[in-house]
Amino acid sequence: MNYWREKKVLVTGASGFLGSHLVHALANEGAEVTSVSRQASISESSATQSEVAHWFHTDLLDSSNIVTFCENSEPAIDVLFHCAALDGNAAYKSLHPAEIVTTNVRLASNILEAARLSKIGDVVLVSSAEIYARHCSNPVAEIDDFTTNFSYPSDGYILSKVMIEMMGHVYAEQFNLRIYVPRLANLYGPGDLSGAERGRVIPTMIRQILSGQIVEIWGDGQQSRTFVNVTDAARAIMLMVEKRRVGPLNIATTEETTMEALARCLFELASKPVRIEFDPSMPSGHRQRILDLRSLYEFMDFEPRPLIEGLKETLAWYMGYYAQRTLSSP
Repeated sequence: MNYWREKKVLVTGASGFLGSHLVHALANEGAEVTSVSRQASISESSATQSEVAHWFHTDLLDSSNIVTFCENSEPAIDVLFHCAALDGNAAYKSLHPAEIVTTNVRLASNILEAARLSKIGDVVLVSSAEIYARHCSNPVAEIDDFTTNFSYPSDGYILSKVMIEMMGHVYAEQFNLRIYVPRLANLYGPGDLSGAERGRVIPTMIRQILSGQIVEIWGDGQQSRTFVNVTDAARAIMLMVEKRRVGPLNIATTEETTMEALARCLFELASKPVRIEFDPSMPSGHRQRILDLRSLYEFMDFEPRPLIEGLKETLAWYMGYYAQRTLSSP
C-alpha cells in the first residue's frame, strides 16, 4: 500500500530547491500537496515547474497566517515539511548573521506552534550536516552533534539550524510531536537556479564552466566532500516519515570527492578544456567531512545514484536551461 496516497501534506519553502523537489515527489506518490511560499505562484526559480500542488502565498513570519491556515485545513494536515529558510552566499552570511538567525528561528517557531495547535503529528525540520563542529572526527555520527560537541559557530545559518533542532527536541518532549530532522550533506541536481548565488559548489562550477570562465577553488583543492542528489534526498526524507524514524539522521552518500577532482570531472563532462585556479589565501572549510551513514542504511531501501550519473543529469539540465535562455533573449 502506498503510504502517501491521499495524505494531506504541507511543504514550506516550496519554491526553493529541495522544497520544489519534495512537492513533486510527494505528488507523484499520490499525496495531496499544499505548498507554502512567499512567492505568489510557482516561478522560474522553482526546480519543478509542476501544477501538482495547491499554492498558498503567505508570510510565514506572521504566526497567525500559518496557524489559521493549518487549523482551517480540510482535510486536516497529516505531515508538515519545513524547508523554508533564509540563506545566502558567504558574503551575505558574514554581513547578516543576526538577520539570518532571527528569521530562521521565527519561521521554525511559527511552524512548530501551528503544528501543536492544529494537532499535526508529524513535522520535518530540514537541517544540515554543517551543524557538526569542525573538530569532530570523521565519519561524523548523529550523536557527535551539539549535545556532545558544541562549538559556537559564527555563521548565522549554522547557528539557526542548531537552535531549530533544539526547539524541535523540546517540542517533541513536551507536546509528543514526531519531529524528523534530516541532516543533509551538500545537495545538487537539476533546477538549482539559486545555488551559485548561495555559494553551492556544483552549480557555481557549472555556471563558470559553461560561460567559459576559470573555476577558482579556494585552498589547494584537496578538501573532500560528499554530495547527495536532491531527488535522492527527498526520497530519504519521505522514508523517514514512512518508517517513523524520528530525530536526527545523516543523509549523504559514501562517495567522496575532492574539489579539484569535482571540477575536472565537470570540465570533462562538458567537453571543455580544464581551466582551474587555486587560491590558498582563502578559507577552504573542513579538510574532510564524511558522515556516518549506518543509521541511514538500516532502513533505506534504495541506493542513491552514483555522483557521475547525477552530474551528467545535472549538467544536461543546466545546458538546456542556458540554451533556452539564449534562444529566448531578444
